[in-house]
Amino acid sequence: MARFRTRHDARRPMGIRWQATAFLLVAMLLPGLAHATTYYVSPGGSDSNSGLTALTPWATIGRANNALTAGDAVRILPGTYSDRINPARSGSALARISYIGDLSSPGAANVPGIDVFSSYVTVKGVNSADAGHLEYPARNDSLAFCVLGGGQVLYGVKYSMIAHNIINGGVSWELDKGLSVGPATSNCEQDTMRGNIITQASISPSHGFKFRGYTQYCLVDSNQIAGTFTSNTVDGSGRIAYNSYYDVFRDNRWTYEATVSFGPNGPWKAFVLRDSTHDLTFERDTLLAGLQSPYDIGAAISTSGNFGEVRNNVWRGCVYKTNSSIYNTYPLTNGLFQNSVFACKGDAVFWFQDQVNNCTFDHCTFYSAAGQAMRIDAPMSATTFTSNVFYTQSARAPATNGGTILFGTTTGFTSNYNLFFSPAYSSTPGDRSIAWCCYNGSRPGTGQGWNNATGQDAGSHYGSPMMLDSTFTNLDGHLLLGSLAIGAGASGSDAGAYPFVPIGPDVTPPSSVNNLAASLVSDQVIVMTWTAPGGDGMSGQAAAYDLRWSNQPITAATFAAATSVTPQPIPSYGGTSQSYVLTGRTPGATYYLAIMAVDQAGNWSGLSNVLNTTMQASDQTPPRTIGDLGTSP
Repeated sequence: MARFRTRHDARRPMGIRWQATAFLLVAMLLPGLAHATTYYVSPGGSDSNSGLTALTPWATIGRANNALTAGDAVRILPGTYSDRINPARSGSALARISYIGDLSSPGAANVPGIDVFSSYVTVKGVNSADAGHLEYPARNDSLAFCVLGGGQVLYGVKYSMIAHNIINGGVSWELDKGLSVGPATSNCEQDTMRGNIITQASISPSHGFKFRGYTQYCLVDSNQIAGTFTSNTVDGSGRIAYNSYYDVFRDNRWTYEATVSFGPNGPWKAFVLRDSTHDLTFERDTLLAGLQSPYDIGAAISTSGNFGEVRNNVWRGCVYKTNSSIYNTYPLTNGLFQNSVFACKGDAVFWFQDQVNNCTFDHCTFYSAAGQAMRIDAPMSATTFTSNVFYTQSARAPATNGGTILFGTTTGFTSNYNLFFSPAYSSTPGDRSIAWCCYNGSRPGTGQGWNNATGQDAGSHYGSPMMLDSTFTNLDGHLLLGSLAIGAGASGSDAGAYPFVPIGPDVTPPSSVNNLAASLVSDQVIVMTWTAPGGDGMSGQAAAYDLRWSNQPITAATFAAATSVTPQPIPSYGGTSQSYVLTGRTPGATYYLAIMAVDQAGNWSGLSNVLNTTMQASDQTPPRTIGDLGTSP
């Protein structure tokens, strides 16, 4: 393993791993510097034509593959083609090679496949019957606004962007030979997958979304991923990461269901981390596993492999709901679980079957509808549980499967300032809060049996957190007035995933956006930026946006008559920077754009400042120069 880490520089500072993601999103979606030549292809054309106009197009993609050089673009006119997109040459940083179909209707231009093995290539607005393939020695490529009928494959690819596609099938990030033909010479690194809708109707033969073979410093954000387990001969998982490092998963929604019982090696797994996978960050990710299925779907947060332990992974601001336990069968080391909700329909939310070392569980809400909030059957060392809510709808009597939480050991950890609750108890409220080693049961707090035996949870409490919704189906961990979680955390903080915000008639609208701006304008594309408002002024998160455009000036009175963009941008947290790429504009035309935000109570913000921009008459926009490449974390 050492030779791979040296070769691919796995130890580089985290700040340089992104290579200016905003630059990639903008520059790679655009064709590039003024093209040396723009060509056209149409099924009704002829390869003996000049290809220089829509009236004299070539007939085949193959003709374009062999002709395009750096800076060239080919417009793929509607129709069905027999050749795969497979450029024979590379572009350059200032002169990309571009294949352009119809961004608003990619199904109009149909190709049998996309194979990119060269660099600085953009493909957008086409429908591929097969997977999108980006493979070594591909570098700095982009695949956007396409429909990919066979999934997406990245083998040994670096600095590339997969954005705003509809992907039907599995996704694989692997070494350049896919680990099947050796030796490999390159891993995936510093790639971005953003804003895609990914559906795997049948997860097979093994994994739906695969991070493998030293994939590192990659960003997966704002995607919607759904998969279904349909064959009990497949030992599969929805998402797997092994030998992968420093990758970030942010603002994604993962949904997994099953139509058959578990596979040959046990229940289905929504995700698996194994084989020295480390320093991954999961931020504001949502996972929904088995909520509509009669079959168990859990997850393996750390399991065995051949290359060392799973370590240094972070979950922050996530919401995970499963119908079976999240478990480990290999040491879980240096994990951080913070401000997240973990809920299970029928079992222990977390079931730790192997060591838990140097982990922190801080300000999380652990909820089980019919089991334990947490079960720990293995030794721990230097692990901390603080400011959490442990909630069990029906805690069983103290036993291996009883209590709100089971500590299989009484040493190697610190637990305090937590709130325990279950409506079920045997003789006195709270007597099923904590079970340990010999299956004693106890309330938390000074002088209780658990505290007397271990010294733990002297500052913890028993009682209802009074969550906004405490049913599993509509679980909402926000706290109501009177919740015992308010002020129960360390240093007087609120225990659980969400700090208390008074809930009453919500009359506070989101703030108005006042800095809507165009960061880039080409002949057909406008890239807009703004600062996100919150749900209440600048606090929290708005529920939705309404971004509209018109060829006439927009005012508050005419906003409703303007045209809404599709899809609408998704609000981020108040104060954070957002961007949106509006495509399909008319060259030379003038556009007015404005945005409003609405909160969950239906309160609308005021109208934003109105952006006025005129499109270029032709494509003359080069990729943006990287200006923020740095070494800060």
